[in-house]
Amino acid sequence: MNKLFNLILRYLLILIFGLGNFYILYLILTPLTLYLTFSLLTISSSAVLSNGLIYIGSSIIEIIPACVAGAAYYLLLLLILSTPNLTVRKYLKLIGFSFGVFLLFNILRLVFLVSIRNASQFDLIHRIFWYILSTLVVVLIWFFLVKKYKIKGYPIISDISYLLSQMKSSKKIKKPK
Repeated sequence: MNKLFNLILRYLLILIFGLGNFYILYLILTPLTLYLTFSLLTISSSAVLSNGLIYIGSSIIEIIPACVAGAAYYLLLLLILSTPNLTVRKYLKLIGFSFGVFLLFNILRLVFLVSIRNASQFDLIHRIFWYILSTLVVVLIWFFLVKKYKIKGYPIISDISYLLSQMKSSKKIKKPK
C-alpha cells in the first residue's frame, strides 16, 4: 500500500473514532464493560442486572461513560494508529491486545471500587484510580507493545518526519537547473 495513502487512512480512522465524543468506542465498550463487570460481581455477591443498572442489596451501580474510560482506549488507539510502517495485521493485533488488557484492568478497577463503595475514603481511592492508575496503565501498555512487537517508529513524529522529507524532495525536483 502506498505510504501516503496508509498515512491518510490511519489518521482518518483516528478522526472517525474520535467523532461524537468517542461514540463508536462507547457503543462497543459500554456493553462489554457492563456485562463483564456484572459477571464478576455475581461471583462474590447477589448482583442483579436490570435496565443497564447493577443492583447489589440496596446499592445501585450505573456504568456511566466515565466508568468505561473511552478516552483511555482512544489514547491507545491514537498511539497505535499514529505509528507508521506496521502491517494491517499488526495494527489489529496491537489494538486487540491493548484494548483487551485495558478492559481487564478497567473491569477489575470497577469491581474493586464497587467492593469499597461504602468506605470513608472511597472518593480519594476513586480519584487515584481515575487520574493516576488509569494513565499509568495506558503508558505501561504502550511501552509493553513497543518492546514486545519491536515497534521502531514514533507516534505522530515519524509521520511528520516522513511528510517533511516528501515536501523537501518534491521541492528539489521542481527546482530548475
